[in-house]
Amino acid sequence: MSSLQLDSSSQIIPEPQKLPQSLVEKCAAISVRPNAIKDLVDAMQCKHTFLTHLTSGLARILQQENTNIAVLKIVMPEFFFV
Repeated sequence: MSSLQLDSSSQIIPEPQKLPQSLVEKCAAISVRPNAIKDLVDAMQCKHTFLTHLTSGLARILQQENTNIAVLKIVMPEFFFV
């Protein structure tokens, strides 16, 4: 410490900042709900499953549309000016 030229009253670690009241209130609300974490995990898994199904469904629709366009270009080439 003496090589750093710090006296013993200096603080190397800054004082912790005061937590926002809204964060304290949310933590208190979660602490009284015994299943809060499990409920949150379940909700996140449900959302993940939904988004996975949605993404795969949209990919199938896009693939089908691309197939339809390819067929139309063969059947009716006069409508495509590519």
